[in-house]
Amino acid sequence: MNKIITTISCAVTALAFVACDEATNVQENHYDTMSTIESGKKLSKLKCESENAGDLVFVKDYAEVYFCDGEEWLPMKGDDGEKGDKGDKGDKGDKGDKGDKGDKGAPGSSGSKGDKGDKGNDGAPGSSGSKGDKGADGANCIIDSEKDGVITLVCGKDTTTVYKALCGTKSYDPDSAACFENKLYSCNGAPYSPDEQYCSKGVVKKYGYIVDERDMKSYKTVTIGEGDSTQTWMAENLNYAGLKGDSLSFCYNNEIAMCEQYGRLYIFTAVMGMDYDCGINSVCDVTYPVQGICPKGWHVPDEDEWNRLFVNVGGTIYRANHIHAGQNAANQLWNKDAVKNTEISEEYGFSLLPAGAMSYNNGFGGLYTEADYWCSGLTMHAKEDSYSGLNFHVQFVVGEKNAAIIERTTWDALNAYSVRCVKD
Repeated sequence: MNKIITTISCAVTALAFVACDEATNVQENHYDTMSTIESGKKLSKLKCESENAGDLVFVKDYAEVYFCDGEEWLPMKGDDGEKGDKGDKGDKGDKGDKGDKGDKGAPGSSGSKGDKGDKGNDGAPGSSGSKGDKGADGANCIIDSEKDGVITLVCGKDTTTVYKALCGTKSYDPDSAACFENKLYSCNGAPYSPDEQYCSKGVVKKYGYIVDERDMKSYKTVTIGEGDSTQTWMAENLNYAGLKGDSLSFCYNNEIAMCEQYGRLYIFTAVMGMDYDCGINSVCDVTYPVQGICPKGWHVPDEDEWNRLFVNVGGTIYRANHIHAGQNAANQLWNKDAVKNTEISEEYGFSLLPAGAMSYNNGFGGLYTEADYWCSGLTMHAKEDSYSGLNFHVQFVVGEKNAAIIERTTWDALNAYSVRCVKD
């Protein structure tokens, strides 16, 4: 580090110091270097800080030497010396040349921009704000619309949608419909559950129940008709398997799940509770009503009982050759969930199922398209050394408004159809 000159009186040439005439209070100086620059404009760009205080630089276009005082560059112009004694008159000297006018000094440059300061510490948490003013009174809400369990509320300028309940993905009003297995059930605006109730001409009615003590299976029941024509039927197909051998009843396609949904399919002699070859190779005695395969207190309906059912639901009986028809009787008896037909009304809770059948020579068929049920009728005819019997079954075809009671021959008794029992 160079030491600073406190007081000097020196003349300076363009490149170096000349001898000083007189000096007072001079401290020892050690200058390491003196650099040279072309113009004063570059002087402002040179670093002048405490660490290089005392550095010298010669500026050519100023013809001056500058030194760093630790903060800025200062010209090395000495102070005027003391006035000397009057000397002897010297010889007249030659006339000197006129000196050149000195250049105007360059203005000092602006200092460089300082570095960005460090981020300040986080401020202390502010005080809690004052309590806000009391809010305005809320606007009254009104019901703008209400449909299919969806309510639209208008509260001032805001609109809100409210769902009363969901059945699967569909909203609904529980006061007007019931959700059962992701389907909605409504009877003239009233909810009902199809496992316990049915809709009859706009009125919700409750099913009855019986328990078959042979296997403890339960069945829904329904009463149809008025006065002497009243009948109580099973509202489900029979599913009793307690027979001798597996060849007397079947599940559709031999699948147990089909029996649970549609009931079993029985051959005629199993339904009647007779020997296997009854009506084929031997004479059979039939006592009516025929309990047959039905639980105690119930029996297999005969032709007349099927016809009475058709009339009770608004149909008419038509007879032609080997077919008796219940005209306009079918649509009121189908199960609406099992038959996708807009004309189905199911007003009586009979819940007819398109369970199909099994033909002894063609196998299973008719599932979803027809329902076949046995009648208990049997007519015997002698034929040479054997006997043949005529049996009857009821057939419903999906899409047909009429039901048919069809007369069958001996070997058709080996076909397998559904059974509905009627109460004694």
